[in-house]
Amino acid sequence: MNLSKHAKRSIVRAIMGELPSIDYDQMAKDVQAKFVAAMSPECQAVYAKTPNALVTNYIYNVFGYCKSMYVGDLTEKEIEKITAPYKQMTKEREEIETKLNAAFTSIRTRKQFINQFPEFSQHAPAEDGTCATLPAIANIVADLVKLGWEPKVTKFEGEPA
Repeated sequence: MNLSKHAKRSIVRAIMGELPSIDYDQMAKDVQAKFVAAMSPECQAVYAKTPNALVTNYIYNVFGYCKSMYVGDLTEKEIEKITAPYKQMTKEREEIETKLNAAFTSIRTRKQFINQFPEFSQHAPAEDGTCATLPAIANIVADLVKLGWEPKVTKFEGEPA
Protein backbone atom coordinates (compact mmCIF):
# COMPACT_ATOMS: atom_id res chain seq x y z
CA MET A 1 0.00 0.00 0.00
CA ASN A 2 1.42 3.37 -1.02
CA LEU A 3 1.43 6.20 1.50
CA SER A 4 -0.05 9.40 0.11
CA LYS A 5 1.01 12.88 1.17
CA HIS A 6 -2.29 13.08 3.01
CA ALA A 7 -1.54 9.87 4.93
CA LYS A 8 1.88 11.20 5.90
CA ARG A 9 0.37 14.49 7.08
CA SER A 10 -2.19 12.53 9.09
CA ILE A 11 0.57 10.52 10.74
CA VAL A 12 2.47 13.70 11.67
CA ARG A 13 -0.72 15.28 13.06
CA ALA A 14 -1.40 12.16 15.12
CA ILE A 15 2.12 12.13 16.54
CA MET A 16 2.01 15.85 17.32
CA GLY A 17 -1.39 15.33 18.94
CA GLU A 18 0.21 12.96 21.44
CA LEU A 19 2.41 15.73 22.82
CA PRO A 20 1.13 17.44 25.93
CA SER A 21 -1.08 20.30 24.83
CA ILE A 22 -0.12 23.89 25.49
CA ASP A 23 -2.63 26.05 27.33
CA TYR A 24 -2.02 29.30 25.44
CA ASP A 25 -4.49 31.24 27.58
CA GLN A 26 -2.63 30.24 30.75
CA MET A 27 0.66 31.02 29.05
CA ALA A 28 -0.60 34.52 28.22
CA LYS A 29 -1.62 35.03 31.86
CA ASP A 30 1.82 33.88 33.03
CA VAL A 31 3.60 36.22 30.62
CA GLN A 32 1.36 39.15 31.60
CA ALA A 33 2.11 38.47 35.29
CA LYS A 34 5.85 38.50 34.50
CA PHE A 35 5.47 41.75 32.58
CA VAL A 36 3.71 43.35 35.54
CA ALA A 37 6.35 42.06 37.97
CA ALA A 38 9.09 43.61 35.79
CA MET A 39 7.36 47.01 35.52
CA SER A 40 8.41 49.94 37.64
CA PRO A 41 6.43 50.39 40.88
CA GLU A 42 4.69 53.39 39.30
CA CYS A 43 3.49 51.34 36.34
CA GLN A 44 2.44 48.53 38.63
CA ALA A 45 0.27 50.98 40.55
CA VAL A 46 -1.33 52.22 37.32
CA TYR A 47 -1.83 48.63 36.14
CA ALA A 48 -3.59 47.75 39.39
CA LYS A 49 -6.06 50.62 38.92
CA THR A 50 -6.41 51.01 35.14
CA PRO A 51 -4.44 48.52 33.06
CA ASN A 52 -5.88 49.94 29.82
CA ALA A 53 -3.89 53.14 30.42
CA LEU A 54 -0.59 51.31 29.91
CA VAL A 55 1.35 50.76 26.73
CA THR A 56 0.48 47.56 24.92
CA ASN A 57 2.63 45.43 22.69
CA TYR A 58 1.55 42.73 20.25
CA ILE A 59 3.35 39.50 21.04
CA TYR A 60 3.59 37.15 18.06
CA ASN A 61 4.45 33.46 17.76
CA VAL A 62 4.16 32.76 21.45
CA PHE A 63 0.52 32.03 22.17
CA GLY A 64 -0.42 30.34 18.94
CA TYR A 65 -1.71 33.69 17.73
CA CYS A 66 -1.08 37.41 18.10
CA LYS A 67 -1.85 38.73 21.58
CA SER A 68 -1.99 42.28 22.88
CA MET A 69 -0.22 42.51 26.25
CA TYR A 70 0.23 45.33 28.75
CA VAL A 71 3.93 46.10 28.95
CA GLY A 72 3.99 49.51 30.61
CA ASP A 73 7.52 50.92 30.71
CA LEU A 74 9.34 47.73 29.70
CA THR A 75 11.92 47.94 26.95
CA GLU A 76 11.95 45.67 23.92
CA LYS A 77 14.94 43.88 25.43
CA GLU A 78 13.03 43.21 28.67
CA ILE A 79 9.99 42.01 26.73
CA GLU A 80 12.17 39.68 24.65
CA LYS A 81 13.84 38.27 27.78
CA ILE A 82 10.46 37.45 29.35
CA THR A 83 8.93 35.94 26.20
CA ALA A 84 12.04 34.03 25.03
CA PRO A 85 11.32 30.76 26.91
CA TYR A 86 7.76 30.70 25.58
CA LYS A 87 8.91 31.43 22.03
CA GLN A 88 11.46 28.62 22.37
CA MET A 89 8.73 26.18 23.40
CA THR A 90 6.70 27.07 20.31
CA LYS A 91 9.79 26.92 18.09
CA GLU A 92 10.72 23.45 19.37
CA ARG A 93 7.29 22.12 18.45
CA GLU A 94 7.50 23.64 14.98
CA GLU A 95 10.98 22.17 14.49
CA ILE A 96 9.96 18.65 15.51
CA GLU A 97 6.98 18.79 13.17
CA THR A 98 9.30 19.86 10.34
CA LYS A 99 11.68 17.01 11.19
CA LEU A 100 8.86 14.47 11.17
CA ASN A 101 7.63 15.70 7.79
CA ALA A 102 11.17 15.50 6.39
CA ALA A 103 11.73 12.02 7.82
CA PHE A 104 8.55 10.71 6.21
CA THR A 105 9.17 12.31 2.80
CA SER A 106 11.17 9.39 1.41
CA ILE A 107 8.75 6.76 2.69
CA ARG A 108 6.66 5.36 -0.13
CA THR A 109 4.77 2.42 1.36
CA ARG A 110 3.07 1.41 4.58
CA LYS A 111 5.55 -1.45 4.96
CA GLN A 112 8.56 0.90 4.63
CA PHE A 113 6.99 3.21 7.20
CA ILE A 114 6.49 0.42 9.75
CA ASN A 115 9.98 -1.00 9.13
CA GLN A 116 11.75 2.37 9.46
CA PHE A 117 9.61 3.82 12.22
CA PRO A 118 8.25 0.94 14.32
CA GLU A 119 7.66 3.30 17.25
CA PHE A 120 5.04 5.10 15.14
CA SER A 121 3.48 1.96 13.63
CA GLN A 122 0.21 2.50 15.49
CA HIS A 123 -0.28 5.58 13.28
CA ALA A 124 0.18 3.70 10.02
CA PRO A 125 -2.98 3.67 7.94
CA ALA A 126 -4.87 0.42 7.80
CA GLU A 127 -4.21 -1.96 4.95
CA ASP A 128 -6.36 -1.39 1.92
CA GLY A 129 -9.38 -3.62 2.04
CA THR A 130 -12.51 -4.14 0.09
CA CYS A 131 -16.04 -4.75 1.13
CA ALA A 132 -17.71 -7.40 -0.99
CA THR A 133 -21.17 -6.70 0.38
CA LEU A 134 -21.24 -2.94 -0.03
CA PRO A 135 -19.17 -2.01 -3.09
CA ALA A 136 -20.91 1.33 -3.58
CA ILE A 137 -19.65 2.70 -0.28
CA ALA A 138 -16.35 0.87 0.04
CA ASN A 139 -13.66 3.14 1.51
CA ILE A 140 -16.07 6.09 1.70
CA VAL A 141 -14.54 7.26 4.99
CA ALA A 142 -11.06 7.20 3.44
CA ASP A 143 -12.36 9.23 0.49
CA LEU A 144 -13.93 11.77 2.85
CA VAL A 145 -10.71 12.08 4.85
CA LYS A 146 -8.77 12.70 1.63
CA LEU A 147 -11.09 15.66 1.02
CA GLY A 148 -10.33 17.11 4.46
CA TRP A 149 -13.12 15.61 6.55
CA GLU A 150 -12.12 14.87 10.12
CA PRO A 151 -14.10 12.06 11.75
CA LYS A 152 -15.77 12.74 15.07
CA VAL A 153 -16.98 9.76 17.05
CA THR A 154 -20.17 10.31 19.00
CA LYS A 155 -21.43 7.82 21.52
CA PHE A 156 -25.17 7.53 21.89
CA GLU A 157 -27.02 6.55 25.02
CA GLY A 158 -27.55 2.85 25.32
CA GLU A 159 -24.54 1.97 23.20
CA PRO A 160 -21.77 0.01 24.86
CA ALA A 161 -18.55 1.92 25.47
